[in-house]
Amino acid sequence: MALFSLMVTLDDERNNVLRQVIVDGESSLFDLHQQLVDYFSLPKGEMASFYYVEGEWEVGREIPIEAFDPKAQPETMLTTTVEDVFSQESRMVFVYDFLALWSFFVERVKLADDISEPGLVASVGQLPDSPPEKSFEGDLNGMADDDFLDDDFDEEWQ
Repeated sequence: MALFSLMVTLDDERNNVLRQVIVDGESSLFDLHQQLVDYFSLPKGEMASFYYVEGEWEVGREIPIEAFDPKAQPETMLTTTVEDVFSQESRMVFVYDFLALWSFFVERVKLADDISEPGLVASVGQLPDSPPEKSFEGDLNGMADDDFLDDDFDEEWQ
């Protein structure tokens, strides 16, 4: 049984909130999701996803709790193990509660050869009362802000 040591940090510049966890590689990402909900005292029952990381923590391909398109065969948290992901990747993003957007950075610290039991190893800080504010900025590809005036759409809706 391979154990993985993961450092999980809240995406928040103002608060230092992290948990170091040891996870059995045979556990599903859904099991890890449930552990993170408990370890961070998040409200239970919200939707969540893990995301592969590209570049400097850019969110990549999603691993949802369950597949929403039955024709596609995407990875899901229920069918993907911790070892499936963290034997290949060293970082993921975990997003919990899509309305609140609790976002966490998950990093593989090492294979935990020196530890024999999964569980919480270290806990620093408490979650703030509300999730940190997120700003979403996109590239307008050279377009000016006034290129999206409401007048442009009035004709279509009359």
